Amino acid sequence: MFLKNIKYGTRNLLRDKFYFGINLFGLSIGMAAALLILFWVKDELSFDDFHPKSDQIYRVLGGWENPTELTLNETTPYLLAESAKENIPEVEAATIFVDQWQYTIKYNGQISQFENGYLVPDDFWTMFNFPLLQGNSQTVFAEPNGIVLTEAMATEIFGKENPMGEVVNLNNTMDVKVTGILKNPPTNSHLQFTSLLSLQPNVNKFSDERNRHWGNFSYYTYLQLRPDADLPKVETQLTAQLPEEQVQQSAEYDARSFFELQPFSDIYLHSDKLEWSSMPKGDLKTIRIVGFIGLLILLIACINYVNLSTAKAAIRAKNIGVRKIIGASRMQLFQQFLIETAILVSVATILAVMLTQICLPLFADFSDKNFTTSQLYSWQTLSLIALTALGTIILTGIQPALQLSAFKPANVLQGNYFAEIGGKGGMRKALVIGQFACSAVLIMATLVVLNQLNFVREAKLGFEKEHIFTVMVDNEKLPIFQNELEKNPAILEVTASDHLIYDVGMRIGGTKWEGKNDDLPWQSWSFSAADNFKDFYNLEMAGGLWFRADDPDTSSFLLNETAAKDMKLENPVGKWMEFNGKKGHIIGVVKDFHFRSMHEAIEPLILTNFTERFFRIQIKTTGGNAAKAVAATEKMHREQLPDSYFKYSFVDEEYNKLYTSEAKTGKLFALFAGLAILISCLGIFGLAAFTAQRRTKEIGIRKVLGASFNSLILLLSKDFLKLVGIALFIAIPIAWWSMNDWLNNFAYRIEVEWWVFALTGLALGSIAFLTVSYQSVRAALVNPVESLRSE
Repeated sequence: MFLKNIKYGTRNLLRDKFYFGINLFGLSIGMAAALLILFWVKDELSFDDFHPKSDQIYRVLGGWENPTELTLNETTPYLLAESAKENIPEVEAATIFVDQWQYTIKYNGQISQFENGYLVPDDFWTMFNFPLLQGNSQTVFAEPNGIVLTEAMATEIFGKENPMGEVVNLNNTMDVKVTGILKNPPTNSHLQFTSLLSLQPNVNKFSDERNRHWGNFSYYTYLQLRPDADLPKVETQLTAQLPEEQVQQSAEYDARSFFELQPFSDIYLHSDKLEWSSMPKGDLKTIRIVGFIGLLILLIACINYVNLSTAKAAIRAKNIGVRKIIGASRMQLFQQFLIETAILVSVATILAVMLTQICLPLFADFSDKNFTTSQLYSWQTLSLIALTALGTIILTGIQPALQLSAFKPANVLQGNYFAEIGGKGGMRKALVIGQFACSAVLIMATLVVLNQLNFVREAKLGFEKEHIFTVMVDNEKLPIFQNELEKNPAILEVTASDHLIYDVGMRIGGTKWEGKNDDLPWQSWSFSAADNFKDFYNLEMAGGLWFRADDPDTSSFLLNETAAKDMKLENPVGKWMEFNGKKGHIIGVVKDFHFRSMHEAIEPLILTNFTERFFRIQIKTTGGNAAKAVAATEKMHREQLPDSYFKYSFVDEEYNKLYTSEAKTGKLFALFAGLAILISCLGIFGLAAFTAQRRTKEIGIRKVLGASFNSLILLLSKDFLKLVGIALFIAIPIAWWSMNDWLNNFAYRIEVEWWVFALTGLALGSIAFLTVSYQSVRAALVNPVESLRSE
C-alpha cells in the first residue's frame, strides 16, 4: 500500500507540471539559501572552538581604571605569563606572543612583505592546535633562528619547491632557517599569522629591553586554567603580580592597573568593550539577523507550497469526492497528501544539496569564508538537512492534507468546490501577506545598511582623502624622499606622520597642563605630524597656529576642539602643557576631524611634531597621474632602500576597509533579500495563474459586456496589490525598530527616512504587479467564447 501511495502521489504531482515546477523550484532555492546561511552562521559561531581545551583557555586583558573611566586593551606586560605560571596554582599553562605586524623575507634576491608574524615561546604549541604539515613542534625551535611558515606563505616564497631547511633573510637583519610548515590558520580563528619565530632567543632583535618592563602593555598573554579555577580569584592574583612601583605609578594618576580574564570563546564576538583591537571581530547582532533571514527564506518557500496546494484544491475536488464515496477514509486521504508532500520535499532537498554544492565555492568567495564541500557531507550537516526536510514536510504538509482530506463529497460533487477550500481564501491571503512582509523587511534592511555605508564613506571627515597614497620608509631617509619626490611633476605634495590620519593608535594618560584640576583623570589620543600636514589634508584651525618648519622647538602642542573642551581651556593657546615626558606650550587648536572610524565619537587628540617618530610618508597626486606617482615612488624606494619591500596603499581605500564588516552585511542582505523576493514571486505567479483559472467565466462575461483590457488586468491585480499594502503596513515598524537598533552601533549615523519605506513599497508593488500581470494578460487575451465554454 505504501509503495502504491508513492506511485499514486508521484503521478499526481507530475500531472500538473506547472505547479509542481513552481513548488519544486521555490522549495529547493529556499532550502539551498537556508543551507548557505547555516554555513555562514555556523562559521561565525564556531570561532576558535577547534582547540582541544578551548573551554579552559583565557586571554588576559590589561586594564586601567580611574574615577571617571575604565580602559581595557588586549595586551599585557611581557613578564606576566611567566609570573602567573610560577605563582598562581590555577594556571596550568601560560603563553605570550608579540605581533611583528609587517616584515620582509628575502630569498634568491626576491623580497616579499608579510603581516602578522608572531614571536612565540615553546609552550605556544602546548596550548593551541595549529597542526604542522612538515616538522615537529618539539624541535622546530631547537635552533635559535628556526622559523615556521604557513603553507600559503611558503608557497608564495618558494613556489613548488620544498622549503624545509632553506635559509631566508628576515627584515635585512638576520638569517633564519625554515624548520616547519604550518597548515594555514582556519578562517574561524582570531589568531591569524603568517609565520612563527621563537620568542626568547629573538625578542631582543625585535623589541627594546625597555619595552619589557611591567609598565609596558605590548604583549598578548593567554592562560590555560584548571577546570575548577575560580576566575575572580585568579584575576585578583594576576593583578597582585604587578610590582609595587607599577602600582604607585598608577596611583599618581589617581588610577589603578589591573588584569581581567576573557574566555577564549568570547574573543571574536564579545570584544566590544576593548578600546582597540588588532584581532578580527564579529557582530553577534548581525549573526542573529542573518540567521533569522535564513529561517524567513525557508518559511517563505514553505508558504508557497501551502498556498498553491490549497489553491489548486478545486482542481482535485471531484477526484477526492469520488474516492470518499467509494470508501476512502479521511486518514487514507491524509496519508496520501502527506506522502505527496514528502515526495516533493525529498526531491527539493536533493536539488537543494546539489545547488549548495555548486554555489558553496562562490558563496565562500562572496563572504570571505573558507567553506568546503566536505563540510556539506559531514554527518552533522546531513543530519541537520534531514531534520530540516522533516520539519518542512510537517510545516508544509499538515495543513493542506487536513484541509483536502476534510472535503464533503456531497458539496464537491454538486460543484460547490470553493465552499470546501475556504471561501475567499483568508488563510492564503494571510500567508501571502506574511511572505511580502518578510521580503519588505529584508529590502528595507538592505537599503538602510547600504545607505549607512555610503554615509560613512562620503561623510565630511574634516580632512581630504582622495588621490593620496602612503608608503612606510626609514625615518632617516624621510628628507631625501620628500625633497626628491616633490620635484616630480606627477606629485603635488609630500608629508609625513607616525600614523595614518584615521588610525592614530592608542590613548595615553598622565598629561598635565596649566590650570588642570589634579582630581581630573584624563586621557587623550596622540598623533605626530609634519609642519605641512595641515595643508596637505586641508585641516582647519579653530585658533592659533600649526607647526612651523622654521620653529626649532619640537615641544609645541596642538589640541583638537574636543580636547580643549574636555580640558576646560577657553583660551588654550599659549598655556603650558606636559605630555609624554615633554613640556611645552599649546600653539593652536585644530577643528575636530574623524581620526577613528565613525563607529566612535570624536575624542580628545593631542598633536605633536616629534619628527623622530615619522616613518610614514603620504604622497598627494591627481587621479590621472596616480600611476606615474606610484612608479616614481617605487623607483626611488628601490634606490634608497634596496633591501626593503615596496608597498603602498591609497588612503581612501584603506579608510573604506574600516567598514568591511558593514559592506559584507550589506552584500548578504542584498543577496538574500533578492532570493526572498524571487521565491515570493514564484508563489504569487502560481496563485495568479490559479486566480485567472478560477475566474475564467467571469472574465469572459466581462469582456462580452464591454470591459476593457486594462480594467481586466486591474481586476486581477488589485487583490494582490492590497495584500502588498497590508504587508508594508506590518513590515515598516518592524524594519524601523530593528534597523535603528543596528544603527546604534555607530556614533555617527543616518536616520531611517521615509523614502526607504516608499521605495520599498514601490519596488515590491511593481514586482508583484509585473508578476501578476503576466497571468492577467494571458487571461484577458482569451477569446470570450472559449472562456464561457470552460468548465
